[in-house]
Amino acid sequence: MERKFLNQLAGPNGEEISYNRTSSCCSFDTPRGFLGSGLLDVYEITYDGLDAPIELYINMYDYDEPMIPVGFTRK
Repeated sequence: MERKFLNQLAGPNGEEISYNRTSSCCSFDTPRGFLGSGLLDVYEITYDGLDAPIELYINMYDYDEPMIPVGFTRK
């Protein structure tokens, strides 16, 4: 589901983005995780014209209505 979400994102002016999962971090409690805890997946996002990569943290355990992060648009 994470990649499906990321594939719908574009830069602020519709730029095609590239992403790479770099790590997981930030343990939190969730009934849907392994033994009651989960981790956030960290993705590095880039697109043409971006000064520095953006790190996006995604919770794959708890679903809510997806929202477009500030600074991005939807394809």
